[in-house]
Order: sequence, then structure tokens, then C-alpha cells
Amino acid sequence: MHGSNPASEKTDSFAWANSRTYRMIKAAWFGLGVSQFVACFTGLGTVYSFGYWVPPLLDEFGGNNAQTQVIMAVFQCGFFLGGIPAKIMLHRWGFRAVYLAGGATASVTFFCVSFAPTLWSVYFIFFASAGMQASWMVSGSLIPRHMPTKVATRLAAFSVTGSGIGTMAWANISRALLPAIGWRASFRVMSLCFAVLYAFGAVWMKAPPPFTKQESQGPSGYKYLLTDSRCRFMFASMSLAGAGYMMTFAVQGAHAKIQGLSMDEIATCYTMFGLFSLFSRIGAGILGSRVNPLHVWAGAKFFLAVSVCFMAWAKNFWMFAVANALLGIFSGPMIALMVPALQTLVGTRQIPEALVVGFVVQAFSTLPAPALAGWIADMMGSYTVGLMFGAVSVLAGAACVMVVVLKGPREELPAEQSKEMEADAVKSENSAGAGVDLEGQSTKIMIAIAETPTNTTVSL
Repeated sequence: MHGSNPASEKTDSFAWANSRTYRMIKAAWFGLGVSQFVACFTGLGTVYSFGYWVPPLLDEFGGNNAQTQVIMAVFQCGFFLGGIPAKIMLHRWGFRAVYLAGGATASVTFFCVSFAPTLWSVYFIFFASAGMQASWMVSGSLIPRHMPTKVATRLAAFSVTGSGIGTMAWANISRALLPAIGWRASFRVMSLCFAVLYAFGAVWMKAPPPFTKQESQGPSGYKYLLTDSRCRFMFASMSLAGAGYMMTFAVQGAHAKIQGLSMDEIATCYTMFGLFSLFSRIGAGILGSRVNPLHVWAGAKFFLAVSVCFMAWAKNFWMFAVANALLGIFSGPMIALMVPALQTLVGTRQIPEALVVGFVVQAFSTLPAPALAGWIADMMGSYTVGLMFGAVSVLAGAACVMVVVLKGPREELPAEQSKEMEADAVKSENSAGAGVDLEGQSTKIMIAIAETPTNTTVSL
């Protein structure tokens, strides 16, 4: 293998980037982004804004703060545990089928919960968020399978803007529906919306290409994820930071109600989070494609802890609005760069397993957090102390991920050896009569050439 002529390389790259095949691949990438956007819009958008429904549920069923916050606890816990059945089904049914199954579960559960006769019946909302997680996980882990890392990082960041837009949309839809038809009929309307949205998102799913030889190298499996020291600190960070971050969304509706905010003002505060998170997630994607996304992911957690602390001491509408704006800004890297950060740590092949482990450990930390904050609020008449515990938890998570950064990345193959392995994979595929897979290894190599600066020599 020899370095190619830069002038010839520039011409070939320009021709490839303007070819019909490349445009088809770009369109396929856009479709993958749409499916992930829908999963974020419906799943994360609902999880973030679901705290809006806690006050009306508290009014109807008459439970105390701790009992009512269990609804948010099981809802968030379901979201984090949904990856377990999704990973099992993925090998049997494929990405699109699991995406649809997750959406159907969310839709059916919301419809059934709308008939709940008691507070305990509402706890079945757990299954709705589990379905949302299944759809989110399979669409998120599919993006890195189809494209180079830098492109995947940018596309993932743009896709997760769906969580911010979803938070704004569901908060304002809830604000319109609740006084007009009540929470039960509102859940039925949301159930129908979920069914339509997930069906639309599934249309854009694409089967992944086979792994390259390079991607198949190195340790793998759950044992590796649980025994590697960097992975353990990473999962500890996800557990601690996730507990404090998600608890903030779980309790802030009730927290704001205690401080005298109206339901309209509470919905506006959720909208502030969604608005500012849009710009943050886009900016995180651009920054994460230029520097190590793990470093960006780590640094943002320290500022996220400050945002939760600000929420704890909020006393009026403007303070709640600013706190949500800060949460939107500093949660961007945490959400947009989660998959790219894991990819730098464990590789593309291990992303689904890493997401499963990371979310399972978060489930055990997020399950008691809202109920604990509610119990403290029953004792002290305020959520301030509970939210301060959440801020400390996020700060501890930031410290854990800094250990991962200081330990350094996992060992990678030398760049030249990696390119040779990819080229060999294409040769063996062609020699076997398989032809050129437009979404497979050869595509990744050609796209890498098209996006390589013209003063760089590419060995092929």
C-alpha cells in the first residue's frame, strides 16, 4: 500500500462526494437521525415534562408527596431498565421491530393507565417508559454503525434536540389539555400521538452493516464492561449524576407548586428548559466532533451540579425559569454525547451492552431518589434539601468521570494498521462475490476519504 497523489486524491474525493451513491447514503443518514429524533421527542421529552402531571395526580388521589413521587420514580426507573428486554429482542427481531415494539408498549400503557382507579394503578406507567427506552436505545446505537465517528457525533447531537423540542411540546400540550379534558383523557390523546410518532420513526430505520475487522477486535461482553476499571467509574458516574439530574425533573413540578407557581408558570419553566437545551445539544455535537466527546461530557457535569443547586433554592417564577435554562444549557453534552462518549471508551460493537449496563445502574439510583425527596418534603415542607442531595450526587458523578478522563482512553490499533484492516475487509468481501455494500465497510472508507483534508495522504 502506498500513499496516493494529493491532487488525484482531491479529484477523486470531489467526485465521490458529488456522486449519486453518496447522496443516497446521506439521505439514509438523515433517516436514521429522524428515527432517533422521534425517539428523543417522544421518550425523553415525556420523561422530562412528566413532572407536570404530579400535582393533578396528587389532587385526585390524595397521596402525600412521597407516595405521589413514586410515580415519577417508577416512570424513570422503567426508562432505565427498558434496555434489558430491548437488547434481548434485538438479536431476534432486529432494530425496526424493537423500535416499534417499544413505541407500542408506551402507547398501550398510557391508554391503560388513563383508567387507573387508584394511585397504585398509576405505577404501571413503568412499562410505558420501558418501551420508550427500548426505542431510544436501538435508534441511538444504530447511528454509529452506519457512519464515521465524527459524522455520527454531529448527527446524534442534532437528533437529541428532539428531547428539548419534545419537552416544550409536551409541556404546552399538557397545559392545553389538562384544563380542557382532564388528565385521563389527556393520557389517551398522548397514547394516540405516541402510536403515530413511533410508527413514523420506524419507517426510517436501516439495518446496520456488518462490523469491520477493526471493530471486531478487542475485549467484549458484559464481563469486560463490569471488570474494566474505566468502565466501572463511567457507570458509577452515570448512576450518581443520573439520580440527581432526573430527580430534578421528577420533583420540580411539586417544588414549584409549593413555592406558589401556577400550572401555567410551571409549564413555561419546562419550556425554558426545552428551548435552551436545543442550542446546547447542537453546540455539544459540534464541539464533540472536534475534541474528545468524553472530555466535553465530563466537564459539563460540574456545571450541571450548579444548575441543580440553583433549582433547589428557587423561590419564584423567574428563579425557576433561570434554573431550567441552566439545566438546558449544561445537560446538552450529558445527553447529546452519551453514546459518542461510550463509543470512545468501549468501541462501536459494545455500545448496546454499555447502554444497558449504564441505564441499569441508573435505575437503582433513580428509583429511590424522587421518593426520598418527597419524604423529606413531607418532613420539612420543602424540596430544597432533597434537591441539594441531588446536586451533591451530580457532583460526585462528575468526579467519577474525571477519573476516567485521567486514566486515558483504551488502547487502539495504530492508524495505518486500522486502515489496512478495513481495506482487507473490503477485499475479502469482494473476492467472496458479495459485491460492494453501500452501507458497509467500503462506504465508511470512501466517506472517510471524501471528508479527509486535501493536504493529507490516505493509504489505500
